[in-house]
Amino acid sequence: MNTAFQENQVPNTNLSYYRIRKWIGTFGILLPIFAPIIADEKLTSISHYYYTEAGVFFTSLLILIGVFLASYHGYDKVDNIITWVGGISIALVAIIPTPLDECCTGIGPTPICSCEGDMLLGFIPPQIIHFGGAVLFFICMAIMCVRQFTQGDKSEPGKKWRNLIYNICGYGIFATLGYSGVMIFGGYVAEESRFIFRVEVVMLVLFAAAWLLKGEALKDIDNGLEFIKEKFSKN
Repeated sequence: MNTAFQENQVPNTNLSYYRIRKWIGTFGILLPIFAPIIADEKLTSISHYYYTEAGVFFTSLLILIGVFLASYHGYDKVDNIITWVGGISIALVAIIPTPLDECCTGIGPTPICSCEGDMLLGFIPPQIIHFGGAVLFFICMAIMCVRQFTQGDKSEPGKKWRNLIYNICGYGIFATLGYSGVMIFGGYVAEESRFIFRVEVVMLVLFAAAWLLKGEALKDIDNGLEFIKEKFSKN
């Protein structure tokens, strides 16, 4: 291993970066769980929860994920570029909401309301930025899983099975994106179905699982269980 690579490992293995990874993964898994609970509605996509009582929760989590990703420093420059692009992309998803029919009437449910006929800068449809940002975010996260998270010493205990999980998460995101694209653009998805919501949940779970594993969340669980065992054994 060369000196430059060793130097790059210093911030990547810093304790604060393990925490950042865990927070990124935690935010990803909390979004599809609590957005429907807070809104008390079953909507066709997670993005539509922006217009409900879960709007602040939805926006806050996406912005936090974006900030953590944009400030993240990984193994190399490629790592940093991927997370920066992913962070900006998910922030755009939060800033520019998905189009809603009610917004076209002039009386939308939120102050910032996106109509399908709107144009940003006079020529950019907001849905292109919103959906494009979401797709780009998941592509970046899939690349992180299969290219970046699998780096490191392959002889390290448990590294092979962790790499297997990273690959499952990364290629799982790619496969889900491809499948959903075929279904949506092929006209196989009914307008009111929750297909997009389910697809988003699958990809968020895969994304969150990879980041939690990279943040060594399993060690925290093991340590917690050991602490509980010790407490009970003393009693």
